[in-house]
Amino acid sequence: MTSHYLRCNVGGSFESVFQTLSAEFGDIYARKLGKPGESLRGVILGEHYFFRVENDAAMLVTLEEVSDNETRAEIIACAAGHGLLGSLTVPTTAACTVWKISW
Repeated sequence: MTSHYLRCNVGGSFESVFQTLSAEFGDIYARKLGKPGESLRGVILGEHYFFRVENDAAMLVTLEEVSDNETRAEIIACAAGHGLLGSLTVPTTAACTVWKISW
């Protein structure tokens, strides 16, 4: 299994970052955590099948509100042979696809 990790601060409110990423990648699970007045957190889990290489890639995103216009994101992407619950055999080309997003 090929995995990649990225931690970065995103210039944008927690709400806009969460909505954008959950709409794009949250096909399995997306949830906001926290109470009013507290720092918000979010978890997003998604999976995408690539016909070209006949493999799945999974993506886990955790979000944390840093300020009104800054959100910390931690992203873990894994490529596997048959999805999150299937075989862990991976051709190298499956890990080379990059998701592109904008908001």
